[in-house]
Amino acid sequence: MLASTGGSVGGEVETDLIVKLSHSPNLTMVKWAVVYGGNGYNYTDMATGTSTAELLDYLLALARAPGHLTQN
Repeated sequence: MLASTGGSVGGEVETDLIVKLSHSPNLTMVKWAVVYGGNGYNYTDMATGTSTAELLDYLLALARAPGHLTQN
């Protein structure tokens, strides 16, 4: 399981790591979830999937979404 608490603005560091791991021939993704919550709030799934392709599609769509934060 790969988890992040906070991270960089827009999550670029975590996203870069996930993309690099997705290209590893020795890893097979069978389930993933993007969750939010904590600090007294219940954790809730924001997105879920069952393949690397689904996760990469989700990350690409998120990056193209209006208002997506990027770090310059």
